Amino acid sequence: MIKHVLLFLAALVALPGSTAAQDLEGTWALQIDDASIFVFLLERNEGGDWRGAWLRPERFRGNGVVFSQLRGAELVRTTDYSMQDDVLELRFAPTREEGSTDVLRFRLTGEHQAEMTYTGTDLAPYPLVRVVAGTQLGPFFDDRIYDRDNAAIEADYDPADEPAAQPLEPEPEPNPDPEPEPVMEPEPEPRSRLSDDFLDGLGAGASIPADVPPAGVEPLPALPETVSRACSDLDRDDLPSADALGEMWGADYEAIGSGLDIREYRMDNGDIARVTILGERIYVNSCGPVS
Repeated sequence: MIKHVLLFLAALVALPGSTAAQDLEGTWALQIDDASIFVFLLERNEGGDWRGAWLRPERFRGNGVVFSQLRGAELVRTTDYSMQDDVLELRFAPTREEGSTDVLRFRLTGEHQAEMTYTGTDLAPYPLVRVVAGTQLGPFFDDRIYDRDNAAIEADYDPADEPAAQPLEPEPEPNPDPEPEPVMEPEPEPRSRLSDDFLDGLGAGASIPADVPPAGVEPLPALPETVSRACSDLDRDDLPSADALGEMWGADYEAIGSGLDIREYRMDNGDIARVTILGERIYVNSCGPVS
């Protein structure tokens, strides 16, 4: 009898690490002042292997403790992982040739609570809270400084709000038979940008150049008068698909960034909406006056 009790207690001691590791599955965010600064999707397959994706700003000012002037969005995927006790270590591919691999460690700290440690730095672990799948970055405001001391440590999470379970989206594949466009848009001018690396966000964002076609290139036809654009067209709780966005706002936009389909639409009142397209889903990076 005593032997069976001891075996049962030993099993209970062994469970937390395994359970904690499995409970890391899902979507997590570093949230400051009701804005998602980073969003992580952690997934474990049937064989027990882990993979993840990191949705983060493409540009920002800051030092890893405070953040401001956050711009755009980029999705970075894992290349490798390791698991030790209840700590999951993920390696994320560099976003540029001279960049380095980012190594992040995740550990469950409570119900719907976790922490992320950025290895190779002296930064304290970042608190993460569980969020529903599909959570976007932002909303960001240019006149606000986001201080990690104000990061959320209590999750406002309800499993009933989760959409239907979906695996990680595959990398978008080029359309083998793209439909020819009636008018070719000119290549966007190179624009200065902050470094892709996590802690190199100290430069100023580029201003938006005027959309003036070069000599000899026919300008795009004007949008029909019946088409109008406003930031209020986008309901952040019920965003349209990429195709629906095209039907709503047309194809007159400026393509920016590299590696991701990032578009800037000009609203009727002069505001600029910046939208990132990932497969069939869209992420609204910002919509408002041009800073």
